[in-house]
Amino acid sequence: MKNILIAVWLSVPVIMGCERVVNIDVEEGPERLVVEGRIERHQDDRAVAQSIRLSTTAPYFSNEATPVVSGAEVIVHDDEGTTYLFAESSRQAGMYENRDMRPEVGRTYTLEIDLEGESYRAVETLLPVAPIDSIYQQFEKANSFEDGGIRVKIDYQDVPGREDYYLWEQFADDVLQAEPDPGNSLNFVGSDEFFDGEHVIGFEPNQEATVKSDQLVLVRQLSLSKEAFEYYFLLFEETGQDPLFPTPASLIRGNIENLTNPQRYALGYFGASEVDTAELQIVEERGP
Repeated sequence: MKNILIAVWLSVPVIMGCERVVNIDVEEGPERLVVEGRIERHQDDRAVAQSIRLSTTAPYFSNEATPVVSGAEVIVHDDEGTTYLFAESSRQAGMYENRDMRPEVGRTYTLEIDLEGESYRAVETLLPVAPIDSIYQQFEKANSFEDGGIRVKIDYQDVPGREDYYLWEQFADDVLQAEPDPGNSLNFVGSDEFFDGEHVIGFEPNQEATVKSDQLVLVRQLSLSKEAFEYYFLLFEETGQDPLFPTPASLIRGNIENLTNPQRYALGYFGASEVDTAELQIVEERGP
């Protein structure tokens, strides 16, 4: 058990700042495997490298980088019996890659990991995603809740009669713009429960982000399974908790099973998604 001292700055009238020391006893849990990986099929059918990153949990409140995992055997096979070996990258330890895999919509993929005498498994089906119809910019005035600036918006047609779950990623000059908090957890991920079959107009993939003139913005719209949606939703909600006393991420279980020792389950989520992308070069725009 580790005893942590945290200095809390209080801001009150008359007193400019006081320092209060809070003692927190944090129980260090067992080290667990962390799996970060998603099989992706792009709608333009271009070949992309598939990758899965393996690491282990670090002690809570540790300032050290998350330890990577080398020497694992990682394979993915589909429901037709085709097996794909993911070899560890020579450029980045802990990253396992396959450049020959061409995922297909409707196929079910099983991840298998053998590491230090333990076997892990996860299963996910690759579902289709609605394409992005258009991408554009719009200047928004500042209000009580948001700063003013240029925002990126997309239109897309949800498929009627199909239960769809989405994940959105927005990049500006190749940098992911992600500031998950409880207020926008339904912005990064969403379901079509209330807009099944509708033409969605003016959706902002990231309500927290503004962009600048001359930036190149890339928006990715991905399909999720219901289980993946629930996992990401909880993950974004937790990320937005009070930063002083955050809830340990280990409380969120993904779909990675430990077949050898079920109590020593892994963290993370193995997903499979179809992806559509849209790019926009931002031009200078000024508000009225």
